[in-house]
Amino acid sequence: MVLRMDKKERSSIRKIGRYYSENGLVKTVMRVADKLLGIIINIKKSYVIEKSLSGNIPFIEAKIDVMFRMAEIQDVDYFKDILKPWNNWFAIIKNRFEKRQTCILCFHENSAIGYIWISFVPETDKKLGITVRPRDDESYGFDLFVLPEYRKFLIGYELISRWLQYSKASGREKAIGVVAAWNKPMQMTTKLVFGFKVMEKIRSVEFFKKRGFIISSKKIDPHS
Repeated sequence: MVLRMDKKERSSIRKIGRYYSENGLVKTVMRVADKLLGIIINIKKSYVIEKSLSGNIPFIEAKIDVMFRMAEIQDVDYFKDILKPWNNWFAIIKNRFEKRQTCILCFHENSAIGYIWISFVPETDKKLGITVRPRDDESYGFDLFVLPEYRKFLIGYELISRWLQYSKASGREKAIGVVAAWNKPMQMTTKLVFGFKVMEKIRSVEFFKKRGFIISSKKIDPHS
């Protein structure tokens, strides 16, 4: 059987061929999916970072008067104040407490302004599209957040410092995290200030209909 194409189809094939020669396979597949299927492919690049907890751990203090403490399930309203744009915040935070994950909260003048989560069990990061499974000797730090107006006061630095100290006191030998490729400031901070090293590079893929909802997501285990 001979497959015959009309003039329009042949023109489309030639355009795809030219685009492929200029941009490569990945971008060509993304363009074809967008134009022909109405699906947007989003590829997220991230780095798994690691630090040994043996020896001295740098401790960087915040530059304003703040207070830190471990969060409890009764503190969910504080997360509501911090995460106003985040949908389904209550279910996410409640699930983390149910999994016995730890959170360090930061307060300034009785208002919560930042936090970092710590997990010794598998955790899925929906924003990065990955699942991290810490080993028995590892502590996974994730979802570090400080309100924008307070970021110049090194609060994120002290949250990381306290995560590392807590993990070492809990008997963990390594601290691991995942940093998005676009987050250059966090890459520099973890490397130059705290001595983290890149363990490996990972990618996650998401598919979106043009209306904007996810129809599929591939999760990658950094330890697989």
